[in-house]
Amino acid sequence: MLLTCYHHPFPHSLSSTSTHSLFTTNRNCNLSLSFSIVTSRPLHLTTHTAHRFNSLTVRADSFRLRSEHAAADSNFDSLLSLLEFSCLLSSAISSAAAAVLAGSKNELIAGIGARAAPFGGALLVVGVLVGAWIRRRQWRRVSVEAGKGGLEVNLLERIEKLEEDLRSSATVVRVLSRQLEKLGVRFRVTRKGLKDPIAETAALAQKNSEAARALAVQSDILEKELGEIQQVLLAMQEQQRKQLDLILAVGKASKLWESKQETNERHDTLELSNSAEDGVKQEVHQI
Repeated sequence: MLLTCYHHPFPHSLSSTSTHSLFTTNRNCNLSLSFSIVTSRPLHLTTHTAHRFNSLTVRADSFRLRSEHAAADSNFDSLLSLLEFSCLLSSAISSAAAAVLAGSKNELIAGIGARAAPFGGALLVVGVLVGAWIRRRQWRRVSVEAGKGGLEVNLLERIEKLEEDLRSSATVVRVLSRQLEKLGVRFRVTRKGLKDPIAETAALAQKNSEAARALAVQSDILEKELGEIQQVLLAMQEQQRKQLDLILAVGKASKLWESKQETNERHDTLELSNSAEDGVKQEVHQI
């Protein structure tokens, strides 16, 4: 079963009578339709379900009573609003008519206007009183409203509590602002204290960067010098290799020369021995 309720906070206006009557009719129709749907079905309920259904029925009845009471209050407020408007309108019309009739040259008409002036004032007073009554009813409805569980909540107390909360919040904000100012002062003092070390660190970092650049330049120069030295060493190694080749060639040539000399000496000795043998043979032959 679904129950819907729409509550308007300020129901009194000139054209609200028909609206509230239509709303009350629709709401009553919805309630009767819901209860007819519930009662038309056969119910087989347990104890817990029956208890819930009974509590729901009681709530629906109380809701219907509250809705009827609200509708009655709404109709009465609409009637009071209509009475207020009619009194104010009649007062304005009578005052205007009295002013017009009082300016007439006819004494009878002027007397009627003079007599109608207090009537307009009385209507104005009645309209003001009715308006004050309406505003008082509105204020009672707004200031004290039924909360959950049937407890009454006073809006004035809630507003006072809200003001106290706002004052406490303002106090907290002031304390936080003071702490923020203190933190700002500390930050400025710390920044002033760290200004010189930061400048020294920056100067040292700049010197280190310059030294690093100088070392990089020196390393480039050393790399170039090492490259040149390596080329010189390679040239010296090449020259030494050529010298070794030349020495080896000279050694081979000297060995060949020595071997040739030995062969020539042997050949000479053989020739001498041969010639000596030939001479001996000739001598022997001559003998």
